[in-house]
Amino acid sequence: MQVYKMGLIHRFVFIGVTLFFSEQVIFSQVRIFERQDIMDQIRNGIDHVYNYDFQGADSIFRQVENLTPGHPVNPFLRGFIIYWETTPITPFEQRSGEFVAEMEETKRISLNMTDKNEEDIEGIFFDLAAHALLLLFYADNGDSREVLSLVIPAYRRLKQGFYLDQEFAEFRFFTGVYNYYREVYPVIHPVYKPVSVFFPPGDKDIGWKMLLWIKDNSVFLRAEALYFLSHIAMSMEDNPELSLTFTKEVLDIFPHNNFFRIRHLLALNSACNYTEIKYHIKILQQDIATDRFAAMACLIFGGIVQEKLELNDKAAEQNYLEGLKIAEQYGIRVDNYSALAHFGLSRIYERQGDRKLARDNWREAKSQAKYDYILKNN
Repeated sequence: MQVYKMGLIHRFVFIGVTLFFSEQVIFSQVRIFERQDIMDQIRNGIDHVYNYDFQGADSIFRQVENLTPGHPVNPFLRGFIIYWETTPITPFEQRSGEFVAEMEETKRISLNMTDKNEEDIEGIFFDLAAHALLLLFYADNGDSREVLSLVIPAYRRLKQGFYLDQEFAEFRFFTGVYNYYREVYPVIHPVYKPVSVFFPPGDKDIGWKMLLWIKDNSVFLRAEALYFLSHIAMSMEDNPELSLTFTKEVLDIFPHNNFFRIRHLLALNSACNYTEIKYHIKILQQDIATDRFAAMACLIFGGIVQEKLELNDKAAEQNYLEGLKIAEQYGIRVDNYSALAHFGLSRIYERQGDRKLARDNWREAKSQAKYDYILKNN
């Protein structure tokens, strides 16, 4: 019996030592930033995600995982697919919990890496990337409590990233976003102003230049940089024409991305280019059976085309109302699109002489519009 017990002890010791050194081998040998072949695969897979080829991306990312077992890149890429496959993702989306779990797993593995070496650049990067995607998810859905819970740990990682962009240039995306948003975001969203005083000042011009650099040179984040540049130009700089150049650029790179196409429609509407809006609606209509966000956009922008180009108020009213029904499932994520529909209904009811309905829709639109051009043009 004593021999048996000693055998068990030795076996457990052997297993523990084996697992320990296996983990060391994984983290010491598989350094993806130093492996151009792996980086090329990741970029290829990310391009598939942005082009809405999720099965193709999953196949590529499985190959990456075979080369990088135990690395935080793997749960991050799995969560990244979920994020885009369900975009615009909301807390009510069935797979949102799965997305959050993958980001939490990314953070956990990254933390294990930085616990062993606090300067582990890959651990720092993927921990920061997971925090950033979670922050985006919660901020876009108006969950300020979750945002505030993530800000401090994300900033701790970001501080490390400030000094690592020469070793791995992708960090410039995060430092660029920080520099710009630190100065502008608390002004536009005062709820975050009390927290912002605890963080060093940024520089919006430097932040803008960093994002421009990332859009031209990044492996992981060029599409995100283009999205942020278009959003910043539209919402914070009040420059729809500039936003339109970025939405066109990202759509040229990823022509099958419905989210980017719908963002392009928003920019085209600012330019009153209803003929081109009509063209893009026809492309989106190919996916409305499986993409409710695309269906919503086709109805709302179709209403704009009917109202402004075809001069058909009856068809426009029906489109706006049906589009708003779909918009309800996305909550504040689609406030700008809902605002366009309500402003359209307000104009129609005003022409019909129904001042109460016109006023009610105008007030609803004004409360939802986040872009100044929408308010100015209505």
